[in-house]
Amino acid sequence: MKRVAHALTLAFVCAAGIEMSTQVAQTQSGSCFVGTTNGSIQGLDRGASCAFLGVRFAAPPTASLRWTRPHPAAPWAPATFMATTAPPSCAQLSAANGQPTGVEDCLMLNIWTPNPLPASGAPVMVWLHGGGFVNASANFAPQNGQNLAALTGAIVVAPNYRLGPFGFLRHSALAAEDSAAGNYGLLDQRAAIEWVRNHIAAFGGDPNNVTIAGQSAGAHSVSLHLVAPGSAGLFHRAIMQSGTASFRMRTAADAQQQGNELATALGCSGSESAVVACLRSKTQNQVLAARPPNQFEELTETGRTQWTPIVDGIEIPDQPRHLYERGAFSRVPVLLGQNRDEGWTFVNRSFPAGVAADQYETAIEAPTLPSFWRRTRPPTIRRQRTRSHVWPATSSMRARQLEWRS
Repeated sequence: MKRVAHALTLAFVCAAGIEMSTQVAQTQSGSCFVGTTNGSIQGLDRGASCAFLGVRFAAPPTASLRWTRPHPAAPWAPATFMATTAPPSCAQLSAANGQPTGVEDCLMLNIWTPNPLPASGAPVMVWLHGGGFVNASANFAPQNGQNLAALTGAIVVAPNYRLGPFGFLRHSALAAEDSAAGNYGLLDQRAAIEWVRNHIAAFGGDPNNVTIAGQSAGAHSVSLHLVAPGSAGLFHRAIMQSGTASFRMRTAADAQQQGNELATALGCSGSESAVVACLRSKTQNQVLAARPPNQFEELTETGRTQWTPIVDGIEIPDQPRHLYERGAFSRVPVLLGQNRDEGWTFVNRSFPAGVAADQYETAIEAPTLPSFWRRTRPPTIRRQRTRSHVWPATSSMRARQLEWRS
């Protein structure tokens, strides 16, 4: 983890063109205190860095705002916002025990700056967390931006975004209200980047030098913002680690089928208005339990629940791979990385009962593959002990490149 963190630090330094500098200035009389157009913010003094935790960038997506695009946060002035407590995670099922956790009122972000704050012009990184679009949060400890800010003089911003069915549900009744249906979580990320554009100068950051970066689902998100017309111009560099949107993504039709299943599981039927009212009347835990994501990504994809961004023809106009092939993406400097053999975990989860060499060969030569197999290079399988079996060591399971198929 330390190596990855160090590599990302160096990558960001190079990508943003940072010169290590000690040019700083106090913006206010107090330590880690800034004034924004929404009101003043008091952060935490961490010595060489400041932490501003739980700053709201959008209105709570609850009640009538559940399953709507993000709305602007209300100003808190003349009060001072005490940004000293980490925000709650967005509603999700715990990856550890499958139990509901988090809250719907979660559209907040963390900011780490050098201390004292820069006078102006500090490069900015917006870090989009991973978690398969169903787990984790801006508080993910290994991706805390404190050291990066202290070591490089950069400003790091990590937003929450809606996850699972709260972030990526599409139903015709919701789509009739708002074309954002199915991509709420992606639009939350954009709203956070827009917040950075509008407010980061108050922290000493340069709104014209913003890098969006992420790992796993965060990297997939970065890849999507590169092809999303609505995100163009909001960022100036991009970093993707262990993830790109190079596989077939769910379409509006795919998502609609899953949305129908969720509505049925919740007992919501009738007219579009009746369905929307019914969906919004359900508790957070009822929604999370209606169509939970699979714990394991099995080889046979039929029936799997996937909560991910969708190709809706508007926010994501076409399959991302096709958009990249046509040159329909933001032309900004990009850093893209993978870790050796990181795909073996997908093989592990795809064959929970174990796999023989001939089964593996047949699977990777199949004319169609589940989407998660398209997003990585199958690894060399070594003898790996898992909770249920031991992988056979065989030369026929060597790494090979998979071609993406739509």
